[in-house]
Amino acid sequence: MFIDSWFSMWAGHMDLFVDIFFFMSAFLVSILYYAQLHKRYVSPLKVYFYRLCRLVPMYAVVVFFYATLLRQLGDGPIWNMFMDVEQQACRQNWWTNLLFINTYVNTDNMCLLQSWY
Repeated sequence: MFIDSWFSMWAGHMDLFVDIFFFMSAFLVSILYYAQLHKRYVSPLKVYFYRLCRLVPMYAVVVFFYATLLRQLGDGPIWNMFMDVEQQACRQNWWTNLLFINTYVNTDNMCLLQSWY
């Protein structure tokens, strides 16, 4: 009884974890930016560029993985059906993910559906 209610309490509010993650990320970025601002002038464009240099290569690897190799790593009665759709979407719309416009362009056929957030 306790385990069911405890688990349902956490499982029912998983969306809050995403909000907490965004808050913590913004808080840490603002602290680091503020600390560097006292030392010298830091351009927001430079900070954004460095952030892109950190994120885009790994994100490109994940998109490539979804577009090519993911289908071979699973098996089951409906695995191929779902992976064909996902793989086709990633092969067509990989560029929207790398430009971070995937939530605005071709939203009916998104690659990495979980990246919409």
